[in-house]
Amino acid sequence: MENKEMFLKKIGANIRDIRKLKKQEPKEATKGLGISVQAYGKFENGGTDFNITRIFDIAQYYKVEIGELLKVHQGDTFNFTSQNNSGGYHVLNKGVLNVTDEA
Repeated sequence: MENKEMFLKKIGANIRDIRKLKKQEPKEATKGLGISVQAYGKFENGGTDFNITRIFDIAQYYKVEIGELLKVHQGDTFNFTSQNNSGGYHVLNKGVLNVTDEA
C-alpha cells in the first residue's frame, strides 16, 4: 500500500498530464478553477491535500471522470484510513473502497 505523500504526488502528476493533454498552461487552469498559481502548483507537485470538492471541481474543469484524476477504475479496490482533524494519527475509520458504476 502506498503512503499518502506518494498518492498525492501521483494525483498531481495525473492532473499535470491531463492539463498538458488539453494543451493548457498552468495559469490558464488557475483562472478556470479560480485559484492562485501557487495553489495550483502545489496540486500538480503533490504538495497539498485534496478535498473531494476540489477533486470534483478539477474533474469538471477538465471534463474528465474523477477516476481519471485518481487513476482508479471500476473494480479497483484499495484500503484507506481516516484520522482526526487535530493532526493526530489516531485512526477513526478503516475500510475498503470498491469502485463501481452500480447505483
